[in-house]
Amino acid sequence: MSASVTTELLSNALLTALAHVRPSALVIVNDSGWVSYQLPSRGMMTIGRSETSDVTIHDPLASRNHALLRIGDIVTIEDLESSNGTVVGSRRIAPRQPCEVRLGEPVLIGRSALVLGGRTVTSPELKASADSDGGVHTPSGIVLRDPVVIERAQLLSRSADSTLTVLLLGETGVGKEVFADLLHQWSPRHAAPLVRINCAAIPDNLIESELFGYERGAFSGATHSKPGLLEIAHGGTAFLDEVGDLPAVAQARLSGVIESREVLRLGSLKPRIVDVRFVAATNRDLEADVADGRFREDLYFRLNGVSIVIPPLRERISDIAPLVSSFLERSRALTGRGATSVSREASQALENHHWPGNIRELRQVIERALLLCTGDEIRVEHLHLQRRSPLLALQPVVSASPASDPPTEGPAPNTASSEYQRVMAALSQCAGNQTRAAKLLGVSRRTFVTKLERYGVARPRKPARQ
Repeated sequence: MSASVTTELLSNALLTALAHVRPSALVIVNDSGWVSYQLPSRGMMTIGRSETSDVTIHDPLASRNHALLRIGDIVTIEDLESSNGTVVGSRRIAPRQPCEVRLGEPVLIGRSALVLGGRTVTSPELKASADSDGGVHTPSGIVLRDPVVIERAQLLSRSADSTLTVLLLGETGVGKEVFADLLHQWSPRHAAPLVRINCAAIPDNLIESELFGYERGAFSGATHSKPGLLEIAHGGTAFLDEVGDLPAVAQARLSGVIESREVLRLGSLKPRIVDVRFVAATNRDLEADVADGRFREDLYFRLNGVSIVIPPLRERISDIAPLVSSFLERSRALTGRGATSVSREASQALENHHWPGNIRELRQVIERALLLCTGDEIRVEHLHLQRRSPLLALQPVVSASPASDPPTEGPAPNTASSEYQRVMAALSQCAGNQTRAAKLLGVSRRTFVTKLERYGVARPRKPARQ
């Protein structure tokens, strides 16, 4: 199911529903309206068109026994080999494979959208841990041990009750989305939607209609009105991931929305008031982009109410062990099996690795190790870490072809910036493959190529056909 259909289903009916249901509820929205189900603290609930299901969906595209919801420390959904499948967020899940469902993430069954309401958070403060390593537990169960990260999380918790915009900065994969989740859970808006918007993933020609919505007849093919993602976030939080990749026109309109708290759909003459807390994240140097004219200064100042820089994983080694433990626990919760520990040598190897992909890379390494490990303990040979020098990873990739694009005119690129170093590290790690390097950094290939052009990096040419 397309993103536009998702947006259409999560309409104002969902906003009204989430404003009136109790926390820990499942809200179902379709053409018939909305209904909510209270979730138990633990247990299972069947979902389907059958009247005997725990959650009955009156949708002709849903199977009689469509899916199974498991509620525990994490919430998962499993498609029961339905006729039309189940979509979580934007990905279709495999049958009989449990998939984690996060708060505010839509689950699509037929033309119905299911959304988890928020859980009650008793206090927007960090609770002291009882472990001997001096760790700190957040209300969501995440363990923090690095002093700098604990300090940043405490600043985040102090910002939760305010309406100030929060700007999360850091390399790709350091946990900016996790911090956005925490801020929403700690805030008074935790029972309303947290709408995640990846600004780099939406095509330029669709960004305005997706963000701000449109009216029927606004353009060719607009056969019905559709609320934008910012309207869907009404009463809750809008998380603008990769905000530095927004095109200039969308930057101007977003700046106006943050200032006026009004959204004007394409083709409409009447603005709609939105009550939204804005949280933005980027791995770019926005101050440099403002100086170079690539990012609007007014938008930067409106986003930068509270700025929180999240350090890379290589600078917070003490967080690796609790993160690994968390990944192992989640795997066992999803599959009911898997290794329970990591050998001393493997733990040392994890701490010595440079982690250019940060926490996202660590999670992938652990998930791969769980597939390779047949026992209860993950060992070094299961990790498959590439041994490389961090200095080597920062060297530019030189094209083997003598023909290359001439350098662009203009000011010399800032090759000392952290972004340049991340780009070159990704290129080096992926042997010059731009598509894989873009995936490693968590950006689109188009965005990655733009970065290469900005820094004057020669792009290898494909050999000419004979």
